[in-house]
Amino acid sequence: MNHELRIMNILARGARKIFAGTAFCRQAEFKKILLATSALILFVLLASVPKANAQNFSVGAFPPVIQVDAKPPSNIRVPITIQNYSDKTITLKINFKQFRSSEKGNGEVVYPAKNDPSYEFLFSKLQVREGDVKRGQIILSPKQKKNFTFQALIPRDFEPKDYYFSILFASEVNDPRDKTQSAAAGGIATNVLLSLGEKKSPNGKISEFSAPFFVTSGPIPFSVKVQNDNSYFITTEGNVIIKNIFGQPIGKLDLIPTNILTQTSRFIPNNEGLREFFDSPKALWNENFLLGVYTAEASISLSDQGPILKKKTTFIAVPIEIIAGFLIAIFILTVIYKRVKRKIESD
Repeated sequence: MNHELRIMNILARGARKIFAGTAFCRQAEFKKILLATSALILFVLLASVPKANAQNFSVGAFPPVIQVDAKPPSNIRVPITIQNYSDKTITLKINFKQFRSSEKGNGEVVYPAKNDPSYEFLFSKLQVREGDVKRGQIILSPKQKKNFTFQALIPRDFEPKDYYFSILFASEVNDPRDKTQSAAAGGIATNVLLSLGEKKSPNGKISEFSAPFFVTSGPIPFSVKVQNDNSYFITTEGNVIIKNIFGQPIGKLDLIPTNILTQTSRFIPNNEGLREFFDSPKALWNENFLLGVYTAEASISLSDQGPILKKKTTFIAVPIEIIAGFLIAIFILTVIYKRVKRKIESD
């Protein structure tokens, strides 16, 4: 049980890597797959595990995120692939675990100590199947890849709302041939965003759009935070356009398509900002030389059909180091000129 709790904590920290991109399923069929970041959550637990053995645990799951939009009753079926990249046979136990969005707004999720009753009822309707056989655990030989089906049988009277949970594949590996080896524990998850029932036009707002007001050089980090006021999750798309003092567009930042869970807010980065500011995602403008007053406008679409939200911010760039260097150079040249001139006149 303790190693499963450790798996929950590490998954919570790692989940934001995959929630920037999405794998999408409508009425149990894939509609689109958008993978903007890493497709895998790979980790090793237990500090007592020798380094060499820890490196032997390497498992991949695809898709990393499943979005399902359905109406009860529904028989949802989504393919899942699990691959063992290590050189050892592993056994993975399958569990379902509820999660919520953390208050950090960076895509990190929180696993409660106990599932809500509505989730326990939902989990009784979920299965991971290999062919026609329901699996509670799976065994993978070295380098082996297996295809499974995630199935959800949603009855007609099921409460229509959003459900967010992980399909957790947890492992504790022991090699009986090595009596001195410690147990290596690890796991991987496919996260599911299940939305049931009718949906109205999405509502929300850009709760924050800012940049440092005064800078001396780039790159420029923009904080773009969107609030989801709906009873269901949304997937945003958008960009940031930067204009100079003359109103001419000189930069464009394409924001990563991002899932925002119901009644939560989330920072939305671009690819450069996600790599640079992982714990506090930013939209990063990689422009180094800047001079003047700039205006940036964020445009965020809350769905494929809109609405589109807009917000502006202004910042000033003065390359003080360059200007100071230029003034110093002028001063030195002036001093040299005056000395030379006096010498010529004295002669």
